[in-house]
Amino acid sequence: MHADAPTPPAPAAPAAPPLPLRLIASVISGVLLVFIAAPVNLHWAHWLSFVPMLWAMRPGDGKKNALIAFVGGFVSIFWLYFWIIETIVRFSNLPWVVGLALHALFAAIFALPYALVFPLAPFLRRQLGGLWLLAWPAVEVASEMLPALFPYYHGVSQYRFLPTYQLTSVTGITGLTFLIFLTNAVGVEWIWSRGGKRPLLPTGLTAAALAATVAFGLWRIDQVDALAAEAKKVRVGILQQNVSMDERLNESPFTALLSWVETTGKLDGMSPDLVVWPEGATVFNPDDARRFKALGGRSPVEIFGAMARGLNADLLIGGGTMEDVPKSKEAPRGYLAYNSAYAFDRTGELGGRYDKMIPLPFGEYIPLSGIFPILNELISGPGDFRAGDVPRTFHATTADGSPYTYSVPICYEAILNLSMWWLYEGTEAEPVDLFVVITNDAWFGDTSSPHQHAMLTTIQALQFGRPMARLAYTGVSWVVDVHGRIRHETAPFTDVVDVAELPLVKVDTVYVRGGWVFPYLCVIGALGAIFVARKRAQSPAPLAPPPQT
Repeated sequence: MHADAPTPPAPAAPAAPPLPLRLIASVISGVLLVFIAAPVNLHWAHWLSFVPMLWAMRPGDGKKNALIAFVGGFVSIFWLYFWIIETIVRFSNLPWVVGLALHALFAAIFALPYALVFPLAPFLRRQLGGLWLLAWPAVEVASEMLPALFPYYHGVSQYRFLPTYQLTSVTGITGLTFLIFLTNAVGVEWIWSRGGKRPLLPTGLTAAALAATVAFGLWRIDQVDALAAEAKKVRVGILQQNVSMDERLNESPFTALLSWVETTGKLDGMSPDLVVWPEGATVFNPDDARRFKALGGRSPVEIFGAMARGLNADLLIGGGTMEDVPKSKEAPRGYLAYNSAYAFDRTGELGGRYDKMIPLPFGEYIPLSGIFPILNELISGPGDFRAGDVPRTFHATTADGSPYTYSVPICYEAILNLSMWWLYEGTEAEPVDLFVVITNDAWFGDTSSPHQHAMLTTIQALQFGRPMARLAYTGVSWVVDVHGRIRHETAPFTDVVDVAELPLVKVDTVYVRGGWVFPYLCVIGALGAIFVARKRAQSPAPLAPPPQT
């Protein structure tokens, strides 16, 4: 070429796809998440499900990127949590249209992390080069650490595929979230790098990480199964009723209690070690010594004691506690209410009570109602439950006399790491041997909520290395090994009287020994990556070309 010839212009970057096409791509990712979660459980799709939403992101187009990601996130959350509308109507005196509006507000608030996380992908790639593939998943993990009414972790999608799910025992569930977002980032990198250097090394390293995760998972499953074969077993009585909350609320509390007595009687001859009545099975204080004509002249505490002796089993009763106290600002109605669980041993003696430490906001209490009492008048339906202040360790024995201990996460507590740490450590020198989760998911109706709620509890069995028995008023009830295998599972709104055997295997997990720091390291890494990227953004020369289409 002649020295004086003009330099040819650089080829123009391809025009960004039209906004509607980018919105459609984002919505596809949002809809996929609905089918990835319970009860459909298309866990395999999660590894590349966010590629369409990532593809829709464009460098230097921050506002549109945020809008596009927000729309996809809103669609996902609005659909995933559609059961909130039915729950609001059932819990309160609010009409359906108000429930719809409140649910839309909920979806909008919790779609905001999408609007923050996904637009960072092209920005981090432009400023950090290949390191964005690690920085961006760390940002997502950091976003999962934000406070949420109903916490959700993307890694939980793997709860039906045990080989990958075992990583939860090492890093906690956020390690799987990191790996899922890493594979999605590598997937979109193949699209963004078209015409340039292909991400062969990152792809190979990611594939190796996945292979190592599966190999570790298979090894751990074998190890736990070998321990289970030698471990003592506890036989758990599974009791469920096909009764909606509308039906239960319209019947006498005496009728409700006696119906559970009748259901429990069907366990006779099935030799359970531990019989559990789920959350809300009775409105009576289980230690109530008053005799009632409607109960055949017996008291609740007599009924439960006789039931434990008759079955020769430990008995756990999920029921409320009402403590009469003088009227005061603290107790304007003259009583204090707790969501409780009471344990009776095989001899029928009452062994103690646990009060739920983290009540459900808007279900068991109205936030700020202590400051603004008028909220209790405007919104009727939610309870006024107080929080318990200590965990509780209960003692029980198997049929051959082998002792074991357990704690009782009640409903919402079983998906919260904070309360599960308390309940794992218990009130004695050694951590408990077993988690017994009681819940009443009938409030959510025949929706996806019972499946999603149950799905999230499996995390705790792996993180803390303790088996779990989950007993739900109408389902989903199940027993879960320490590696997450579901040994016995029921469908919602079905009558069930059964006994499930659960090995009492205890595993000292890496998560408990220090793996719990992983998400906090991700928070530090995410903040550091964003800080460095912003600094480099002041330089006119990016380290990586902008994404191409």
